[in-house]
Amino acid sequence: MTEYVIDYHAINHYEQPFYEAFLEFLIFPQPSSDQQVIHLTHESEPWCSTYFSSNVNGFRVLRCRLPAQSETFELRMKARVAKSPINPFEYQPLEIAGERAMLRSHEFQVEHFAFLQQTHFTLLPEGRTFPSWKPDEPVFDFCQRVNAFVFNCLDYDARHASVHNTVLDVLNDHKGVCQDFAHLMLGILRLNMIPCRYVTGYLHPGPGHKGSAAIHAWTEVYVPGNGWTGFDPTNNLMEDVHYIKIAHGVDLDECQTLRGVVRSAGRNSTEYEVHVRESEMQNLPQ
Repeated sequence: MTEYVIDYHAINHYEQPFYEAFLEFLIFPQPSSDQQVIHLTHESEPWCSTYFSSNVNGFRVLRCRLPAQSETFELRMKARVAKSPINPFEYQPLEIAGERAMLRSHEFQVEHFAFLQQTHFTLLPEGRTFPSWKPDEPVFDFCQRVNAFVFNCLDYDARHASVHNTVLDVLNDHKGVCQDFAHLMLGILRLNMIPCRYVTGYLHPGPGHKGSAAIHAWTEVYVPGNGWTGFDPTNNLMEDVHYIKIAHGVDLDECQTLRGVVRSAGRNSTEYEVHVRESEMQNLPQ
């Protein structure tokens, strides 16, 4: 197993001291079959009342009730996470006819209904050409082709980051950040009736990796025979041991890192930084 240490630090600035504020942080690594959360701490400045709960998809959320009349609020989170090796190519694919039969079955589409529907983020504009799933093409191969298409379609540019960007916005600009790459891939796959979901998490930096300095976004696609499989169109890679998952949802709206309500006469802003490093303790038991 490979062990990582994650440091997350967010600072909220308030132009005028607020009367009341409630914030919700979705930043905590998610335990799973290939991801073990060894240690987790958080602290705030100033101190505030906090409690954990679950969001609509069952992921752990920290809710904070901030003390009134503060001009700043800081939250720090530190986690130690162990990841098992992941090889997305090691699975037993179904025959192409079997794949299509599974994905087109009424029961399957009802079960995965939420991840087959376009949202305002993923809706593709008319009059443009996008990859289509060929009759003789395995789902896995098509997903790799879409992954590469999105990677080549947009330029990564952190200056174009906005929680309001839709697929149409980024296609017009030909620029975006990881959330935009993920939304475009979701839109193409859902157009072809392949279930897929938006994922947030941390990315261990490596040569050429984009998105490791912030909370990263990628996609998970349901591949018959392999289940939910991660694809990262921002880097034209597949999810491996360097990807540390926080949550998934239909799009960015269900995976917002920070949301809340602030009663104040002034504006507010948020800045945050993420550092992920590989631990020196690598010889953990499997």
